[in-house]
Amino acid sequence: MRFFQSRKFYFFIGAILLVVVTAIGFFLFGNNDSDGTDQPVKQTSESRPSGGFTFFDIGPTSIFSGKIREVLEKQLGPSVLETNGLIDLTIKYRSFFERNFPDLFRLHMRLNDETGARVEHNIIKLTFRYAQRKNTPFFYVELIFSNFSKKPLFFRIKSKKEGAIIVDKFKKKYGKSMRIDQADTEDTTLYWKDNKDYLVVNMTKDRFGAPEFHIMIYYVENIEELISTEEKEKSRQQEVRKKAGQIAF
Repeated sequence: MRFFQSRKFYFFIGAILLVVVTAIGFFLFGNNDSDGTDQPVKQTSESRPSGGFTFFDIGPTSIFSGKIREVLEKQLGPSVLETNGLIDLTIKYRSFFERNFPDLFRLHMRLNDETGARVEHNIIKLTFRYAQRKNTPFFYVELIFSNFSKKPLFFRIKSKKEGAIIVDKFKKKYGKSMRIDQADTEDTTLYWKDNKDYLVVNMTKDRFGAPEFHIMIYYVENIEELISTEEKEKSRQQEVRKKAGQIAF
């Protein structure tokens, strides 16, 4: 009876309460792996972007995974996944693209056939067409990754008038842009460069005269890596066919 009235008893009870409260607090607040819709894309240390241009935390060193697709769908709505498809890097029409972005134009030509023949690449392409239903400023999102390295290659995002707010954010985040004005179409193109990579915004109007913003992100080193890998794979396959022909006869 004296024990229950002693200081040791109260100290013992206090210690138990401290352990219980700590455990409850850890359970409620210590787990940061939540997949709530307000959370950005979670990435491992290997896939987390180290600077550069990003979209929902996906940057030049990110690695595509089912988890990334799942979180993107929470942010942008359902997606369509395609593999072995075309890569179209163009900005506006060909002459504008070639004149103002010659290095990107050369990449585009290496990815596509001069005669216009269909050239498919080993890619992962995610397309989101219902992002506005998720209260985002985007009405079209296209994300292309390499199916070899799983790294991002090219993003194309389209926005209506809300794109003006996005452009302001780019200016604050990446600094002053380069600017290309076109008197014939009244379009304006802004772009930023980070090492080899490009962030391009083409400000135009839709067929009703309403403002429209086309945002493109080019991860040039990753595109060059894809081209190099595909060229090596093509040579390997040609060698296999050559040996198969020699064995046949």
